[in-house]
Formats: sequence, structure tokens, C-alpha cells
Amino acid sequence: MSELGLAGDSSSDVDGEPTLSRAELSLLMAQVGQSLASEPLGVQDMVDRITAAAADTVPGAEQASIALLTVEGDLQVLAQTASVATQINDLQTALRQGPRFDAAKAGQRWVSGDLRGDDRWPLLGPAIADLGINSLLTTVIASEPHRVVLNLFSADFEAFDPDDIVVELFAHHARVALGYAAELESLRRGLQSRTTIGEAMGLMMARHDLDEDQAFRYLVRMSQTGNVKLRTVAADIVRTSSSTPRP
Repeated sequence: MSELGLAGDSSSDVDGEPTLSRAELSLLMAQVGQSLASEPLGVQDMVDRITAAAADTVPGAEQASIALLTVEGDLQVLAQTASVATQINDLQTALRQGPRFDAAKAGQRWVSGDLRGDDRWPLLGPAIADLGINSLLTTVIASEPHRVVLNLFSADFEAFDPDDIVVELFAHHARVALGYAAELESLRRGLQSRTTIGEAMGLMMARHDLDEDQAFRYLVRMSQTGNVKLRTVAADIVRTSSSTPRP
């Protein structure tokens, strides 16, 4: 871990691997939450930030990706720290094996510490291992309205602890951050639409000597006649007006 890494001594498990104390874990999650919410971001920027933070934060992770299961059943990579994520998704599609084909709900996870010998995916596991990835962890961040998954990869064997609470807590922070980003982006689009509609109404009022109510009904009629969304009609009017040379 780098930016989100913790200084100071840690306790150790029986194999000598460092583990996090409760205080360190609390501090780590506070750092993750602060990093994800440090500024208002759109959905894509937030997905990029979560993916980078996952590779940097979750013990054992070397690379990470976030993917969306589309309504057509395709797994679309939204962000990745290495191109191997796209290769693994393509292998799942080609071989029809892997977590994307298993029933899933938010919080569910799959962990493999030796992909070549994993009998759940007899074709996929060896194919991923041939890419130099021996451990994989996939956890579902969201299952409604779309399934969004966080994938973690490592060249090491047994890189991930199936019961590691850091993964669960990180997924929770990611779910909240993505929800906030989606809500903020929706709000921004709504404000932009209202601004554009107001500007188009002003142009119609000036051009056709209409009052505010008449201008709005004029735009609505154009929307209904053309079977086009009102904000699209307004945007077209504003764009056409701005590109028309002034006398």
C-alpha cells in the first residue's frame, strides 16, 4: 500500500504475515472514505478512483478492476489498473465459466488462491494462470439495478483471505461512494437540463413574441410532435441559435 498505507508496527498472524489491529483498520477505512469522498466526482471518475484505491488498499491485491454486467449479459470493464482485467473478462465470455456466470447479490464474493487447480473453473482457471495471475477475488459491490463487481488479482498464490474484513468494508465504502456519485451526476444533468430549457424558452419568447407560459408550451409541442425529449429539443434550439451568425 502506498498513499493509503499505514505507518507503524502491526501485529502478526501465526505465519508471520502482518495483520491490522482494530485501530489500524479503523484508520485505514477512514483514509479510504476520505479519499473516495474528497471531492464531488462523476460516476466514471469515482469508478477510476475506487479501482486504484482497491489495488492500493486491499491486502494481497496487485491489480484491480470494476466491471458492470450489462442487460445483454456482457461484462463491461469500467476501470482497470492493468489490461489483464479485460483479458480475464474475455476469457470468462469465451469459456462460459467464472464468477460472472454465478448467481450473485451485493456482498457475495469468490476467492481462488490457486487458479490453475481450481475445480470450479477447470477451463478458466488455467487460462488465467497462463496470464501470470494465480489468485483472484471478486466481490459484488451492487446487484440492483445492475450487478457491479470489484475484481482483485495477484501473481502470488493464496494472496487473499476469504474472510478479510477489509474487503467487506472497502466494498461498503465503494458502494456508498458510487451511489453518491450517481446521485450527484443525476442532479447535475437535471440542473443542466433546466438551464438549457430556460435558455431555449428565452430564445422563443424573443423570436416569436411569446410569454413564458406560451414559450414552454411551444417547446412541449415540438417535443411531442417530434417524439423527442424536451431537453433535447431545448439543446437543439440553443445550439442552432449559437451557431447562427448575428447580423
